[in-house]
Amino acid sequence: MIVSSRVRGALGACLLLTAACAGGGLRVSPDEIPSLQSRLDERPDDADTRLRYAAALFADGRCAEARVEAETAAAVRPDNGVTPLIQGQCLEAAGQLAEAVDVYAGYLRQYPAGDGADAVRGRHLLAERALADVRARAALAAEAEVSALPPEDDLVAVLPVAILGDLDDRYAGLSTGLAQMLVSDLSLLGRLRMVERIQVNAVLGELTLGQSGRVDPATAARVGRLFRAGEMVAGALVVNGDDVRLEATLVNADGARPGADDAEGDVRALLELEKRLAVSLADRLAGPLSPAEEQRILENGPGSVDAFLVWAEGLLLEDQGDYAGAAAAYRSAARMDPGFADAGERSRRAASAVTVIGRPPAEVVGLGRVASRAAAGVSNPGLAGVLAGAARDVAALGPEIAMDAQAGVGAPWSPGAEQAAPALPTELILRILVRIPR
Repeated sequence: MIVSSRVRGALGACLLLTAACAGGGLRVSPDEIPSLQSRLDERPDDADTRLRYAAALFADGRCAEARVEAETAAAVRPDNGVTPLIQGQCLEAAGQLAEAVDVYAGYLRQYPAGDGADAVRGRHLLAERALADVRARAALAAEAEVSALPPEDDLVAVLPVAILGDLDDRYAGLSTGLAQMLVSDLSLLGRLRMVERIQVNAVLGELTLGQSGRVDPATAARVGRLFRAGEMVAGALVVNGDDVRLEATLVNADGARPGADDAEGDVRALLELEKRLAVSLADRLAGPLSPAEEQRILENGPGSVDAFLVWAEGLLLEDQGDYAGAAAAYRSAARMDPGFADAGERSRRAASAVTVIGRPPAEVVGLGRVASRAAAGVSNPGLAGVLAGAARDVAALGPEIAMDAQAGVGAPWSPGAEQAAPALPTELILRILVRIPR
């Protein structure tokens, strides 16, 4: 598939609206290396040219040289996002995923609003998930040795919540959503450390257990030993029409602990039930809670059940690698509940991940900002028009994309037809952007 000049122009305009990186231009080619070298000989302190030079070296597969040039440019422009993207992706290519994650995280801690931070967040998300898979395989390969080590008493892992009873498509994401909410609530206590949900899912995936059905106590104990977790939380949501019961069992290395925590009521009270369960679990895991600790748990997360359900769907889509779909779901959740900060943050991060898949560092900085702003629902008529134009041009390249677009405009749309750019929804724009040939 060939990208039309109109697509390149539209995407270039996207970058101009947000200030393109590394000396301007969307793509950097190894063919530019000689001319960039000449420019640097004349102006060695030109950080933009040096960043573009580093990106050209990266595109030529010369990672060691690219990293040196990027670090030199960072001495002048420390907040630029191209440097961590080059460093991190070179580390990823070398199989050093943990080091790459540290590079991305370090940049984001120091420059959360830096030039390119959105693209770095997207790359960070992808590297974290790849690292989780690698660590899961490594833990299983060394299971005998790891299981022989003593557990860490303050380390807790939460398994995906089993959905039992009357299955309903509306609740498909709750296995992941309820588990993540419990992780979020329990992490508010300074006395507990939580295993990340993506790491738990990676291990379960390697064990081919996934998110369906209840994990039995013996398997939960095995997973706990792999993490050296002192406690595992194995939960279930039992659905009976509009009535639900949320329950959880604590499992340590020796198996299930006596006594289960549960809460039941109407499905519209699901958030209240989760909070009751979280407070009960926190009390058992960390000792008596102070009134302030209990209040922090009760106030954490969304206030809308509908927003929670859509957010949970976003988590499920993200776990499946559908970052555009996840970004759209998170954004919908944030719209339903403007106070649900986690939904907005995840929307921007997932949207940025869409832009960095398969693209080189110098290309994604501007696109990351575009996607992040779109995911956040920023009101900008000029930006919206350019995005719609880019989406229309890409849609004209293939019937499949054009068919996707029809759902967003409500009228027949002939590929390549000359007509006014339709008001495409952000969800479609994000999906189309990721289909642009790399």
